[in-house]
Amino acid sequence: MIRLYSHSSCPPGEFFIRIVFSQTDWSASQAGCGSPNCVQFGPSPLIEEVAKDMGAFLRSNNLPRNSFAECVQLIDTYTCERLGNGKQWCFDTEKNYNETTATILNREGKCGGCGVKV
Repeated sequence: MIRLYSHSSCPPGEFFIRIVFSQTDWSASQAGCGSPNCVQFGPSPLIEEVAKDMGAFLRSNNLPRNSFAECVQLIDTYTCERLGNGKQWCFDTEKNYNETTATILNREGKCGGCGVKV
């Protein structure tokens, strides 16, 4: 899986995600939001804001993958795909890097650097 190096550095075009939803599920879409079933969250320089908005929307519509951590990871992956998985912004998690980002650790009340609960 390709992930962003950092959530504290704002990527080109800021953080955003477009999703196309149905009655029971949804999927991310790199295409423009031309359909009434497409919703865009963001842009924002803060991934946390986009993830909170997206999670709230998904929860209120009883759609899956609505936790903060899942939303951050989806926005992360979406952003890397949007940026062409460029090495300046993204890395491959299959190379034994830590998959829990500082953003998720901080939200869980843990140190972003070492993961210890604070």
